[in-house]
Amino acid sequence: MLKHYSLGFTAFLLFVLLAAWSYFGTLDYVTVTQGVVTPSNKIKKIQHLEGGIIRSIRVAEGQNVQPGDPLIELEATKSETEFNELETRLAALKIDLKRLEAEQKFESEVLYQEEIKKEHPNKVRKAAELFQIRMSSLQNRILAQKNLVQQKIQDMEEIQQRILKNKRYRKILDEKIEISEKLLSVDLSNRLEHLKYLEQKIGIEGAINEDFWSLEKSKSAIKEAKLRIQSLRDAYKETAVTEYNEKNNAYEELRFRKERLLDSRARTMIRSPVKGRVKYLYYTTIGGVIAPGALVLEILPDAGALIVEAKLPVNEKAYVSVGQNAKIRLSAPGPAGLGSLDGRVSYISADSIADANGTTYFLIRITVSENTVSYNGRSYDLGAGESVECRILIGERRIIDYFVEPFWKGADRALRER
Repeated sequence: MLKHYSLGFTAFLLFVLLAAWSYFGTLDYVTVTQGVVTPSNKIKKIQHLEGGIIRSIRVAEGQNVQPGDPLIELEATKSETEFNELETRLAALKIDLKRLEAEQKFESEVLYQEEIKKEHPNKVRKAAELFQIRMSSLQNRILAQKNLVQQKIQDMEEIQQRILKNKRYRKILDEKIEISEKLLSVDLSNRLEHLKYLEQKIGIEGAINEDFWSLEKSKSAIKEAKLRIQSLRDAYKETAVTEYNEKNNAYEELRFRKERLLDSRARTMIRSPVKGRVKYLYYTTIGGVIAPGALVLEILPDAGALIVEAKLPVNEKAYVSVGQNAKIRLSAPGPAGLGSLDGRVSYISADSIADANGTTYFLIRITVSENTVSYNGRSYDLGAGESVECRILIGERRIIDYFVEPFWKGADRALRER
């Protein structure tokens, strides 16, 4: 009897535990769909604006590339001769501009950098010779005017000395005339002698006046000579400035042409914009012609988080929303398929899409937290293009709901007639 009682109590206890577990226990409510791993950075389609003739192909399909790696080289559309000609003309203009800068500042010589001297010794030598010729010509003309000034200064000194001498002589004559007048009044002197003194005084005063005007002329000549010196300097500088502006405009124009030529030459080498793997080459023939704006190759980027694109059945759309968690497993059999990654729904298309078979679906994207699946101590790297199974968590259900739901549905549909 005690044995039967013990079995009954055990069975009752198990029933209570089972009932509690079914009431409080929950199971994840998921929707399952198939998807494909894609990089968050979309496939890069490389084009070439101008096109050209293929000179060499530096990569192959499936090859890994880094940013800036050369992919395809095109023949240069501009000749090397044109580039060298631009370089030569720019160097000549640069040398002339340096010379003209020195002329504007009235420097005694032109100082060129050693690099320019080594690269263009003849042009530097000719520019220095021209500078010396023009500077010597200016200095000679200025020197002539300075000599004229110096000569006029000497003339002025002589005139001033002569004026001073004649003024002293005039003073003596004035005394002689005064004495002669006294003597003439008492008939101790004749009038002829007195007239000679007066004539000498008139001559002396005329000489003094003439020297005074000569002195003024010398002063004016000095001023004119100094103005001519300044005029020579101004004309020299004006010529240098005018020539400098003309050559500087030519230099800027040629520099712009050189930049365009360099840009064109740089575009002959098509380089990778991202880190990734070459997916497809549209051209594989050396000497082939790439049309302007044509697609040249495709690169599958490595950088960025992985995204799973999946097709959600239309009847499941009502249960899925952005932000819901998901579990991602590889569809391939084997240990890798047993591991899982966490993800989150980040996008749901606004409208349904129909595939080639006419089946409609909603496109969803799930952002994956990691790029590596780990299971049993081993790691597997997810790659673009791999098929995966997506389990989107849309809610939780109590275990007991699975048992009572059929009864509730039956009761809800009971006592109804169509």
